[in-house]
Amino acid sequence: LAAQPAPTRLIPPPAAQALQCWVILAPEHSPEAAGLTDQDYPYWTATRSATQAATRADLPADQVLVVVLHAGVRLKPHALSQLVKGFMDCPHWQLAYTDSERLDEAGQPIGAFFKPDWSPHLLAQPDYPGGLLAMRASALPDASVQSASTADWVGLAMAAERAAVGHVAQPLVQI
Repeated sequence: LAAQPAPTRLIPPPAAQALQCWVILAPEHSPEAAGLTDQDYPYWTATRSATQAATRADLPADQVLVVVLHAGVRLKPHALSQLVKGFMDCPHWQLAYTDSERLDEAGQPIGAFFKPDWSPHLLAQPDYPGGLLAMRASALPDASVQSASTADWVGLAMAAERAAVGHVAQPLVQI
């Protein structure tokens, strides 16, 4: 297997009560295109592999968020801060998804897609949970996410049947 590229950003030492965010990007997706360089939350790094995130994180697994982004999905500027806030406000959450904002061909917002609260019965619906799924590293099923382009969304969601799933009810990503 080819070696995984090094993370594109170093994670500073976390502040008290902070969570590290490891953002898994598809090979064709750059940190800039994903909106990572516009984030106000300081404790993130981009990688191509959940395995790398799990082995390189320097906090306990319940303090590490693995955020999987599909190619073409862009984080809004405060997305990571809002994700972390959701997990901090609801420490029982193991996985979370967000609402999304649709863009037209010119990249202009054309409307938000507000999703219902979690229901495993809605997994077959398009864009549910969507282009972003965040989970505590402690809830990550073994080998379920090798990369963002091969993420097994249904498998992750099925694992969610045994975990508390949260909904950050605001558009944090642009599709």
